[in-house]
Amino acid sequence: MSSGMLKPFPRGPMKHAWELPKQESMTTLVSNRKVREVLIEYEGPQLEVLEEGSSQFLALAVDSDDEAVRWVQSPASQLEVQALKLGAVSVRSAILKPRILLADYSYDDRPLHVWEITKSSIPPDALPERSALLPGSNFHPPVTLIGTAQPAFFSLGTPDEHSQGAVSFGRLSAIMSTLQALWNAIAPMYGAERAQLSAESAERGSFKLRLHLQDPNLFSRIASTYRDLIEATYDSERLTEVLDKAAPGVKFAYEDFLKTLDFNEVEVLAQWHEGAAYVDYETAQETRPAVRGLIEQASPVLKETASLRGLLVGYTRKAPRFEFYNLDTSEIIRGTITRELQRNLPFDQEIVLGRSRVYSVRVEITRRGEEPPKYKLLAFTPLESR
Repeated sequence: MSSGMLKPFPRGPMKHAWELPKQESMTTLVSNRKVREVLIEYEGPQLEVLEEGSSQFLALAVDSDDEAVRWVQSPASQLEVQALKLGAVSVRSAILKPRILLADYSYDDRPLHVWEITKSSIPPDALPERSALLPGSNFHPPVTLIGTAQPAFFSLGTPDEHSQGAVSFGRLSAIMSTLQALWNAIAPMYGAERAQLSAESAERGSFKLRLHLQDPNLFSRIASTYRDLIEATYDSERLTEVLDKAAPGVKFAYEDFLKTLDFNEVEVLAQWHEGAAYVDYETAQETRPAVRGLIEQASPVLKETASLRGLLVGYTRKAPRFEFYNLDTSEIIRGTITRELQRNLPFDQEIVLGRSRVYSVRVEITRRGEEPPKYKLLAFTPLESR
């Protein structure tokens, strides 16, 4: 049993103060929903997975009286249910969605009254504690084959019920590039310039990528910080605390990641040997304004330096400008060149543009509110020929 999770529902009057909207009862909204799985049972079912056609829902018992048990029902994807069972998301976070139904069922399981409500209208004491996980949900590390490195996975899901786990190339590119940018932003906290994410295979189910870990220890440390960020996405009280400790680059990369989840309507479950983290696009949409507010509150203008790996696409000395293709994030950046670099660069030094040479560049990034970032090239070093 988990503290703050399970509560028996004896009969009598409703135990919590409900302010229900004045609506016609809409029992037809739930009449075709059937129980697929009981996740918690304690003096009767407490948390269930319901299904209706190809859609599924989480249903949490929150109150009762002499005539009925009151349930909160909200949409849930297969990936989210998997995350719930792994302990990658709390029960409270999984159930509180923008679209919620409150349904009273008789003790012989007939819907009596149904209301459309917002999550703010649910009495807080009717819900599990913020951090309460599914009782008995123990994280199981991904299976490791003898003699192989400990694996890690990213699983992506979309709301398209006809996709059968498929994710479009556009969505995949957008999510993985911003995830890579976030990983690179966290890496300097652990003494690394960047942390390359590489997929070695795809697996069945929700679109699932098995990662190739060049440095498993660094990956685990960055993943732990990533998990802190994701957990803060669901907890406004923790959000300020976590972002206050983060470097400016992490804040901006985190905001960009949330924006990409929102715009592309993608959910992401990360699994590695020591843990798991899950975030859905609706929560990302709700959290973005708070993250932007905290960034702007910290400083109207933020500057940071970053080391990037990629291709010089353009470089002009007369009007000092550069163009660079980031191999890690598939992003093209353009900006100015510092006078110091121009002055110290030998005039006859060869600068190879295009695909035949990879460079490591150091850039200064200036961010001001919602304006696009500005880039200034500080230094560049050839790494290899292609």
